[in-house]
Amino acid sequence: VDRMADQDLGELEARLQATIRDLEAVVGDFGAMKAKLAELKAQASGAEVADAESMAFLDWLAADNFTFLGFRSFEYSGDRMREVGDPLGILRVRTRARERRLSALSEGGLAFLLGPALLACSISGTRSRVHRPAYPDYVGIRRFDADGNVVGEDGFLGLYTSRVYRQDATDIPVVRNKIAEVMKQSRFDPNGFDGKVLAHLLATFPRDELFQISQEELLQTAVSVTNIHERRIIRVF
Repeated sequence: VDRMADQDLGELEARLQATIRDLEAVVGDFGAMKAKLAELKAQASGAEVADAESMAFLDWLAADNFTFLGFRSFEYSGDRMREVGDPLGILRVRTRARERRLSALSEGGLAFLLGPALLACSISGTRSRVHRPAYPDYVGIRRFDADGNVVGEDGFLGLYTSRVYRQDATDIPVVRNKIAEVMKQSRFDPNGFDGKVLAHLLATFPRDELFQISQEELLQTAVSVTNIHERRIIRVF
């Protein structure tokens, strides 16, 4: 602090106070966020899209694999998307999300929002001030009406814990299914050279990407990387 100019101390103080507010909100609501996850899992268990892997993934999150930072709910009605209910954690001390028109979203954004799967994984564009200075991950649990239409989403903001980055990816629910399908659809002999290269690539693939990437895109990227193995070629994916 003594190396800072006096006129910069006000900004530093404001940043420290904002960090403390975030920390207090996360610690104060941590139990409530874990309880909310258990409640939502119980509610979703009867849904048609609630497959065993999705349910296992929610249990896996709660088993000290995810540091919960925030929670909020959205409702889709007509052409409107709006935040509802009481947010938790850092989202309790942030400005509520503004109401948006679904028709104003890009084609890709709308497809992601209204996807048929129970779970939606993405990443926040704002760096966390709690736990570690990384971009938090987002895990959404979609809500469906009786006709199978997406009518809302409950989302958790957080960071995967350090143990996740040491864990074998084939032990992580949902992710392990992606890997198994990629290995199968690649048509490489798992005991052959290319099959072993692909298996190693998937085991060392950036962990954060594995949660977010679609199975189709993972297959295309992983097979393409395998096909250029040991060649003097630079490619960007």
